[in-house]
Amino acid sequence: MFSTSHLATSGAIAQVHWDAGAQAGVTKRFAAGADPGAPSPGFGPSLELQGHVALVPMVRVGAYLGTDLSPASPDGLRTFWDGGLHLRVTPPLAPWPWRTWLFTGFGYSFADDLGAHLPGGMLEVPVGLGLGRKTSTHVLLFAELGARFGFGFYGRMYDRAAVETSGETPNAYVGQDTFALSLSVGLSLEE
Repeated sequence: MFSTSHLATSGAIAQVHWDAGAQAGVTKRFAAGADPGAPSPGFGPSLELQGHVALVPMVRVGAYLGTDLSPASPDGLRTFWDGGLHLRVTPPLAPWPWRTWLFTGFGYSFADDLGAHLPGGMLEVPVGLGLGRKTSTHVLLFAELGARFGFGFYGRMYDRAAVETSGETPNAYVGQDTFALSLSVGLSLEE
């Protein structure tokens, strides 16, 4: 039989006032508008830091900062540095010590083709879901499946003419990074 004191204790355990975490994983970028025969972006490693504070119960706002490498050129890697605002909604769908959440946000990504040194950038909207398990009072081990939607592209990396005329030999235009899919694991400290 449940008592009101049991419910109050469970609610207090589930309430998170702030969190800060780090995660590592793999990201696959998908490009649109590439030249025929251009290399398709491959799987690359990714890292991200994020932190949130409670806005109301089950809703936290914060920021993220991350990077990923995207092999898409025989000349080298493309690198992405991104950051922005983050919103996390944590409905109580799983029993203690498990936790689930949905996230979204809005940010900016700086990109550079390391082989041809063609910088560029875009705006992005990250979305995804997470599943975590408390390993102690203040530590959460988690996995996230995420996606990023890119738009508002600018710079030489996303300028077909600049890419094709860079270097001693013509380079193929890889396209615009309109979508990325990632899977990561991480550790978060919570209070």
